[in-house]
Amino acid sequence: MLQDDWKEGTNLLENSGFEDGSGNMPSHWSCFTPSGAELSWDKSVSHRGQACIYIINVDQYNQNPITWRQHISAFPVKRELMLTGYIKTQDICNNGIAAICIQVMDAHDELIGFATTPQTDEFEGTCDWTEVNTVVVASEEAVEVQVLAFLVGTGHVWFDDIQLVVGKEAESESEEPESEPAESKEPKEPETVELEDEASTCVLLVLIGFLMSLYIRKSIQHK
Repeated sequence: MLQDDWKEGTNLLENSGFEDGSGNMPSHWSCFTPSGAELSWDKSVSHRGQACIYIINVDQYNQNPITWRQHISAFPVKRELMLTGYIKTQDICNNGIAAICIQVMDAHDELIGFATTPQTDEFEGTCDWTEVNTVVVASEEAVEVQVLAFLVGTGHVWFDDIQLVVGKEAESESEEPESEPAESKEPKEPETVELEDEASTCVLLVLIGFLMSLYIRKSIQHK
């Protein structure tokens, strides 16, 4: 059942720091382990506290996302849900991607919202703990939110301190834009509009994120 009154700053994830668990499994998190991969609760490494989770994949032919995930059924709608976490990598290669994403599902188990942390070459090879973040808004049709920490490609990745925090109310799409002062009737010099490389990069990242959402969703449905 969805709640309407949520305090800003509330963390929706259970066991965000992976401090609680039993055996090789942290509490409130689940995973599927394909051939050639290893997923476990690691009490020898952490960004903060005493533990984290990791994924190892040595099968270069497995290009499916290998995931840790948590399902959330109680969350606010029409509010920003801000995902943050820390990622550490070792020897990520074969077009490897290490990231954390949010999937928003409707009552028919269809994907209606998606956001992912940046999927850049920053995490290829080896890197120390790095903070990542993204944000999504769940519509009124949403019944579940899924948070996935995943690896595509080969290598070793650790995740820690993953939080999904309630943010401010989302701006209504129906809001009228503020009126602008009347322009002078004097003729103006034509302006030159240049397409920035940064804008092109943003468009590319959006397309990559959308394709990854379909890819991840399809892979999970087959498991």
